[in-house]
Amino acid sequence: MEMSENPDEASPVEGSGAQGDPAALPGVEAAMFGLVNYCPVTLLGTKAVETICCDDPSDHISSAERVLRSNVMLGYGITLAGLFCPIFWISYLAGVTGVELMWHAAASGFIALAGLSLAGWYRHQLGRFERSADRDRPHR
Repeated sequence: MEMSENPDEASPVEGSGAQGDPAALPGVEAAMFGLVNYCPVTLLGTKAVETICCDDPSDHISSAERVLRSNVMLGYGITLAGLFCPIFWISYLAGVTGVELMWHAAASGFIALAGLSLAGWYRHQLGRFERSADRDRPHR
């Protein structure tokens, strides 16, 4: 097998999938990668790295849009915190049954629904903001 002389050319193995590109991942892996992006720990880590490195990739959007987007992400994070509530899962895996388990499930579900409603509300506000920005933008 002959090696390519050009180091810029990707080998067939390297070029088969875009590493780090969630669209290149099939089905379940892409869904898991998308969920990890909304994990509160991942969001905090990303913010910490951006703060330390002074690297904000979203400089081109307005501060109002940035606030709306961060509130949507916060809603998704709260939803994930409700779905993966450690109190519920520890009690479930420990074998707790009856009213106590139902109480933990109800509390976890309430937190997840509150997060979804928060994300939905701010996503609606973001859509209204983007539509008004498109309306105000001069057309060529």
